[in-house]
Amino acid sequence: MTTAEALGASITTSDGIPLRVRPIAADDGERERHFIKSLSAESRYNRLMYQLREPSSGFVRQLTTIDHVNTMALVVVDPIDACERFIAVARYARDPRIDAAEFALTVADAWQRRRIGSQLARALFRHAASQGISRIYGYILANNDGMLSLVRALGMTIRAAPNEPQLMLASIELTAAKQHP
Repeated sequence: MTTAEALGASITTSDGIPLRVRPIAADDGERERHFIKSLSAESRYNRLMYQLREPSSGFVRQLTTIDHVNTMALVVVDPIDACERFIAVARYARDPRIDAAEFALTVADAWQRRRIGSQLARALFRHAASQGISRIYGYILANNDGMLSLVRALGMTIRAAPNEPQLMLASIELTAAKQHP
């Protein structure tokens, strides 16, 4: 069974649009670059926590190189776009020092607030748990109300990040994530 099959290959938006989910691939570099560039300046900043106009080739390569165990990225693609334009990306990177993984999630501006992020995060968390990761965490800008609302809905605990007054730290034990609707 492929990773995509194991995760379930589709999600449905709150307004009934079916979307396809798949792992990112090494040949998705241009799709990833286009996705980043197409985000509003605010969405790029909320995701990366710094200003970025043009992602470097090395950065894009890093984002599209995964091993499905210690690093994973799932993408949601536009079902009517033959180019498979990205609608959303969720990823994690394992931190073996603490038996956990840091995650990040971005949904294209035009697709936000349609339950894509929560469904994609749950798929990513299920995959992380299947790879032996016991906890997921993520840093979120303190003024990123949309993402803070999303992680609350996922059942994540939120607290101030140590020594970073502008950041919040969201985390969840993956056994709890399996039980959360």
